Amino acid sequence: MNFLEVRTILLMSILINLIGLFMIFIIWIQNRHRFNGIGFWFFDFTFQAVTFALIALRDIVPDWLSIVLANSLSMIGILLGLMALNRFYDIRKKHIFNILLIAVFIAIHYWFTFIQPSLEIRRLNIAITGLILFLQYIIFIFSRRQNHRDAYGIGFVIIGYVILSFVRILRYFFTHQVEVHYLESVFKVKKVKINLHT
Repeated sequence: MNFLEVRTILLMSILINLIGLFMIFIIWIQNRHRFNGIGFWFFDFTFQAVTFALIALRDIVPDWLSIVLANSLSMIGILLGLMALNRFYDIRKKHIFNILLIAVFIAIHYWFTFIQPSLEIRRLNIAITGLILFLQYIIFIFSRRQNHRDAYGIGFVIIGYVILSFVRILRYFFTHQVEVHYLESVFKVKKVKINLHT
């Protein structure tokens, strides 16, 4: 039952991202010459949709796709969302630090997927990298100097992600972790059922 819930959550996430992708595509087509940054949001939504699709295909596609590429696209998407926000308010940043951050994230994720496999380190990697990126959203939106009051709604959502990232980091350091591959277990259960009926 728990495994079914995980698959349902993934399916819902894919559908929500596809709907968001369709809506942002329409907005981009209609307003790309009026507002800056919408193209970056479109690619952000695209990357997040592909991320959930690849994660859902775990054990069907190679690990470098469902683990390394999927999570890398998610982090790149978060960065593109930040770049979109900057450009929407006509603020140009080079994001060299963030590009290096993503490169380090990919290297760590690759290492702890293939060289020294560790699900918990990968989760920690996602939490720390996400936290660094999301904090930049909050600083940009709530900074008195910038005064982006019309983006406060986005900011409050991002605060939720920041809290979640903090909880994940604290959980890693202060609780005993048991590695559970939920999606992997789903497919193993299916294989067992097939073998029993043949």
